Amino acid sequence: MSCPSLGELKLRFLRSSLPLQTVAAGLKNLRTLELPDSVGIADEGALQALAALPQLYALHDLHLKLPSRRTTPTLSVSGFRSLKELSVVGDASNVSRFLPCVMSALDKFEIMSFGLLSPWLPAYPAISSNLLYVRELVIRHAPRRPSARRGEEDVSEIELVELLQPLLQLRNVESFCLALRTVGLVGDDDMFETVAQAWPRLTLFWLDAEPFLSTPTFLTLSAFAMHCPSLRTLVLPHVDHAALQFIMYGFKAEKPQTALRRLSFCLAGGLRVDDARSAAKLVVGIFPMLDVLASAVLPQRVHMFSDESQADPTAQLKEAHRQDGAILWAMVLEEVQKLQLGETP
Repeated sequence: MSCPSLGELKLRFLRSSLPLQTVAAGLKNLRTLELPDSVGIADEGALQALAALPQLYALHDLHLKLPSRRTTPTLSVSGFRSLKELSVVGDASNVSRFLPCVMSALDKFEIMSFGLLSPWLPAYPAISSNLLYVRELVIRHAPRRPSARRGEEDVSEIELVELLQPLLQLRNVESFCLALRTVGLVGDDDMFETVAQAWPRLTLFWLDAEPFLSTPTFLTLSAFAMHCPSLRTLVLPHVDHAALQFIMYGFKAEKPQTALRRLSFCLAGGLRVDDARSAAKLVVGIFPMLDVLASAVLPQRVHMFSDESQADPTAQLKEAHRQDGAILWAMVLEEVQKLQLGETP
């Protein structure tokens, strides 16, 4: 294949990775390549062919299935000198071995893993050392439930700070998205303070976790947003009545955060808003420039599993619960809009 003027290529199906070497040889000006999830890259020849593309700027859905470390402890691949955007599918071992092959400084990096979460925890320090200039970070972990026959065990829950600790040294992060399944995520008030201090340039912070084992208060969200003055999008897994309960004490933010446009929750089914007007006054006092329409959009859950055997039998019930919560949150947002327009009750 020879098409030197082609700048973007999306491959929908491949039986193996072997054709990639032939394709890459004739696409010297290729800038964007999207690979299909039907094939895993297991040989270094295919990786080296991609690494040699001089103009390759974005490489999406690179599915790594490299041999075990015992066979090839290191990779002889080197290149990717123009690469700025990279999304990979694989386990911790594959990703940590591949990243040193990338010679350029990445702006955007995305991980998708279906393996156990526990091997990632010791791997993240090495991974983060190859992401020093990254600005946009997307992490998606969907551990398949371990098989009792194999004796596999994974962590049952994890604190967000523990998961992110090696990544908090990446001082240029402006956009962060984490999707986590089957492992419980704990994100207390201190977590938000730690993240805000490490990533003050944040414009987007998105958590999509199930189950989420804690709920931050709006007092915490106010402090978090104030430490991130450019934050425009804040999407969190859960909100309930406890997050709003202190409105009865007449809380007022010291200084409003005027950059935030979207505040949404993946699940608000535990929200009990007896006085939507009072709750709206609280929200407007913290985030006066909130975009009501954008905030009312129920965040689309990240589809994490590729096979139907992993489907959650209670998915319909959970989705109905999410929809009910969205209605409650919309009631608050409706009152927010009235306050923004200067309407009186």
